[in-house]
Amino acid sequence: EIKTKLKYQILDDGSFWMNLKDFKHYFSKIQICKVFDNYKYNSIKLSHPKKSYSLVKIKIEQETIVHLSLVQLSKKNFGHSKNDQGYKYSLARFILSQVNKDDTENPFNYIFGKMGQDRIITENMQLAPGDYIVFLELDW
Repeated sequence: EIKTKLKYQILDDGSFWMNLKDFKHYFSKIQICKVFDNYKYNSIKLSHPKKSYSLVKIKIEQETIVHLSLVQLSKKNFGHSKNDQGYKYSLARFILSQVNKDDTENPFNYIFGKMGQDRIITENMQLAPGDYIVFLELDW
């Protein structure tokens, strides 16, 4: 019935039909990504020892929309040994601040902070030109 309502046609275009029962069997989650042709993408992989943090400097040349994400390894990468049983995502935090080069008393201007125990923690915002610092911390 849904196939008919959607006017689905079998074409050689990469699309396919799967009933809901099969879909739920093979997939546990759906992620819809934002794709914009004029966006620049950059990613860095960080790892740090327990009880430490990472700082990342970002330079924004012109006013722009920024999508920041902290992504932990998927649970599907764990659980294969006794040490991995009961794997849970770490409590993670990130804070974004703009650098105030001319203010020695207040060198950083807080923009936002976010924390959670999800695999992906993300925030979208519009940023003015300038230098920014992202503080990242995970409780392992």
